[in-house]
Amino acid sequence: MVARADAVRPHPVDGGGVKRDSADALFSDWIRERDKWTCQRCWMTYVPPTNALHCAHMFSRGKRRTRFDPDNACALCYGCHRWLDTHADLKREFFTLRLGQRAFDLLEMRSELSAKGMDRAVLMERIR
Repeated sequence: MVARADAVRPHPVDGGGVKRDSADALFSDWIRERDKWTCQRCWMTYVPPTNALHCAHMFSRGKRRTRFDPDNACALCYGCHRWLDTHADLKREFFTLRLGQRAFDLLEMRSELSAKGMDRAVLMERIR
């Protein structure tokens, strides 16, 4: 199924309040191209260019270490993006199935790194 490019809905407000810049736009285009302009949840295909297909992140764009990490993003249509963003447990399950448990765990660890590195207590809890 192919959706029309004019079937556009507004992008959901980023709960983290992170301003979108030109690097985000380039990354978004790259992820949607990588995913062949197809929602990775419902498999609807879109004709580019379109704003109906989003570059969705598992961990917020506010997490600097994983903001542009390809494992942290995939193409999702507006409906699937909103659904997963409002069902955290299902979003986690979706990305875990997509990446595999080990890759997901490593992505989550990277997301918890600050510019100065992961807090020692968090690291110790993670590796036990």
